[in-house]
Amino acid sequence: MAGEAIVRIRDTEEKAEKIIEEANLKSRKIIEKAQERKVDFIAEKDKLLAEEEKKIREKYENEKKSEIEKLKKEEQGKIEAINKAYEKVYPKIVEFITNEIVKG
Repeated sequence: MAGEAIVRIRDTEEKAEKIIEEANLKSRKIIEKAQERKVDFIAEKDKLLAEEEKKIREKYENEKKSEIEKLKKEEQGKIEAINKAYEKVYPKIVEFITNEIVKG
């Protein structure tokens, strides 16, 4: 009777060890799968962030080019206005200087 009890205890211990081993194996598999998913998720996130960064950079570059062109046109207009004013006044300046030299 005591021998049978010892055998049953050993059988129970062996079954418990097998259950624990199976549980450990399952938990390792779950952890590995979760780590794989994490790596995949991070890769996808990085890809999406890179695409978004590219879009933002392109938008910024386009806006910058547009503003530069607008400023160039404005400055060109100012330069042309100064040149026109100078062309109008230049003959008068030459005449004034010439008259002053002749009077002198």
